[in-house]
Amino acid sequence: MKFEFHFQVKKHKTNLKFSIPILILISIISISAFGNTVFAENDDKIVIMYTNSGHLIIELFPDDAPNTVENFLKLTESGFYDDLIFHRIIKDFMIQGGDPLTKHDEVFENIPLWGTGDAGYEIPAEFNSIKHNRGIVSMARGADIDSASSQFFIVHKDSNHLDGKYTVFGKLLTEESYDTLDKIANLQTTSKNVPNDLSASQIIKTAVITRADIENPPSIEELDRLDESNLNPTMISDRYVNTEYDFSIIPPKGWTVLYPEPGSKPNDPIITFLGQKEQLPQGIDKFAPYIYINANELGDKTFQESLDSRIDQYHKMDKQKALQIESEKMHNLITETGKSYGAYFLVAKQLGTGLPVPFAQIILSHSNFIYGITYSHHEQYFQDDMEFFDNTIKSFDTASETTEPDIRGLLEEAGIKTTEPETT
Repeated sequence: MKFEFHFQVKKHKTNLKFSIPILILISIISISAFGNTVFAENDDKIVIMYTNSGHLIIELFPDDAPNTVENFLKLTESGFYDDLIFHRIIKDFMIQGGDPLTKHDEVFENIPLWGTGDAGYEIPAEFNSIKHNRGIVSMARGADIDSASSQFFIVHKDSNHLDGKYTVFGKLLTEESYDTLDKIANLQTTSKNVPNDLSASQIIKTAVITRADIENPPSIEELDRLDESNLNPTMISDRYVNTEYDFSIIPPKGWTVLYPEPGSKPNDPIITFLGQKEQLPQGIDKFAPYIYINANELGDKTFQESLDSRIDQYHKMDKQKALQIESEKMHNLITETGKSYGAYFLVAKQLGTGLPVPFAQIILSHSNFIYGITYSHHEQYFQDDMEFFDNTIKSFDTASETTEPDIRGLLEEAGIKTTEPETT
């Protein structure tokens, strides 16, 4: 396959033939700052990614994200991205790559782990004012804002809900690059957004050139930017209000508020509160506590029917050793406002993911909605920080008055022992 550019590259006039796949993105990185001299050398550097669907030419923004650009160039020049796959594709949102676990010779073995790989280190966030419009290249990360590493994503359609929350460091430079983006974004995918045609989404090879290497390069366009006041991730100490699902709640003071991305599934969190990282002993990576909230309409089902289905699922996972239930009970939640909600309370450990992950969850209902509030932390700190969860669920409130369901009867029907209602 020949990749024909609509501009000429001095010193690199070569027609390249490749027949391999692409890249991936997401991760965790932490590197020290680089000197101003190094950043200056990156001002005119451009990255080319050759794929079986075409080429992607990326101009970089070292003035806005110097550490991120330096890291991206270092990985590119080392061949880190060669043979990787764009492993997460969501049409009209973005394509994501840069995960070393998607390496061509290991793809079939590592598919269940795609999206979890990184370069072996984390880099700090460099949130800036550049908007996440079509063609923007930005760093993928986990819930922790400083968890970027090697994974990146390219925006397919304007996604301005990401503005100020992810590190933008580049943009597609040519029309051919946008055509390639469209081809990859339109690939058929599995239910987990993995492309069916891995070869079409594979990065064959990467190269770094400079603007001086290009004859008649495209002109530099002015970037669409945010108001500077909107740059930092949301941190609130007051009440979070969700009018769509008719509830409000107060997150732990100083915790970061994370909002969902497009493409989220119905049972994905609608809001997540992320705490501060705890340093763990024996060389284990830092671990941050989090509390997230799910909310769904009951629809034609009653609360009892919906909860019964969830309890059955937990019991099945417990038998399959995917979950270890520590305790479950009926819980009469009395909030700070004096309202009382009958609720199902579960404490368990998620298994089969390496390190067991303990979590506590409370499920309750109001009006036509069912809510799940879940807390998780490293097992060393799980009990000590449970007060954050207790205080958060006590702050739960709803606007309208409704009659709460008979959860005691439901739990007894499900075979769960109940005692007299407890107050919290």
